[in-house]
Amino acid sequence: MKNVRILPVFEHRSQPIVPLSIFLARLLKSTAVAVVVVAVALSVGVLGYHYIEGLSWMDTFLNASMILGGMGPVNELHSNTGKTFAGSYALFSG
Repeated sequence: MKNVRILPVFEHRSQPIVPLSIFLARLLKSTAVAVVVVAVALSVGVLGYHYIEGLSWMDTFLNASMILGGMGPVNELHSNTGKTFAGSYALFSG
């Protein structure tokens, strides 16, 4: 099986600095990976709040964004299932 790397491998400190084009390519790839990770984490929250608690799409985006950003939920949750999801999502979000 071929070894597949998601993030770039960097040169050792004893090696010369890479050209600007390689640096920018690494920066773009790392940024793309970060955007995908955040989008997946946000999607988990948005879909969970919408389908489990029944909030509107805008409220689900707001709640998921606030929890993912470390601020806490905005809307009051009414069902035990929704509260369980919110707690689990908060632990998942860190």
